[in-house]
Amino acid sequence: MTTCLRKMDIYVGQDIFLLTLQAHGSLTQKELKDKLMVEFATINKIVNRSEKRGLVTKTKDPGDLRSSIVKLTKSGEEVTVKIKECWKKLEDDFFAALNDKEKAQLQKLLSKLDK
Repeated sequence: MTTCLRKMDIYVGQDIFLLTLQAHGSLTQKELKDKLMVEFATINKIVNRSEKRGLVTKTKDPGDLRSSIVKLTKSGEEVTVKIKECWKKLEDDFFAALNDKEKAQLQKLLSKLDK
């Protein structure tokens, strides 16, 4: 997984950040911090790196000028598609040793743990 991400110049953690933005649209840095359960300094670093690469934009929140709103750019949207492809390949590789019956059985067992 990290090799696939590295080829796109995406570091571990940035993938989840970008996918979170894709799923929720624009979010404040505080909302991102809460959703990703990381420190504010970590979010600030991820946002700044992503903004520098043109993957996100950061604008002042008109409702609270102390807060910034983060949103994916077109380039960021394109990268999220590639990230999902990396995850899909990882999943396919990981479960390749299982046949369809075993995959269904594993899914059933994992869903019991999720309850």
